[in-house]
Amino acid sequence: MQRTRIMAWLACTIGLLIGLATLATAAQQPPQEGEGGPRKRQPMSRVEERLKRMTERLNLTDEQREKIRPILQGEADQFKALHEDKSLSPEQRREKGREIRQATNKQIGEFLTPEQKAKWREGREEGRTRKDGKRPIPPQ
Repeated sequence: MQRTRIMAWLACTIGLLIGLATLATAAQQPPQEGEGGPRKRQPMSRVEERLKRMTERLNLTDEQREKIRPILQGEADQFKALHEDKSLSPEQRREKGREIRQATNKQIGEFLTPEQKAKWREGREEGRTRKDGKRPIPPQ
């Protein structure tokens, strides 16, 4: 009987150690895509994603991409600073955000051809309308 208890205790201890080792290994690995967990994107990846979408939609040249990338990065930096500024009211924050977006759009527009500007404007108009089509968002 004493030997049976010792064997049971030993088996439980070994099982517990194996379980802890498995948990420790899993905790060291970041969650894979689709496994849940926070999926925070770095600001640079947002810039690159936006630049990629613009390139696909507007057929940007390499030269245009290299000129637009720092503009988008500057906008991302400004929005980050705006988000961190807790001294502004929500209305002030919205207004400042509009100003940042308008300045960015103006700068980007300087590097686009007339055809690209028209296509870009069209895409922005579509973005102002809600997906359900109930209420259009007013133009800026």
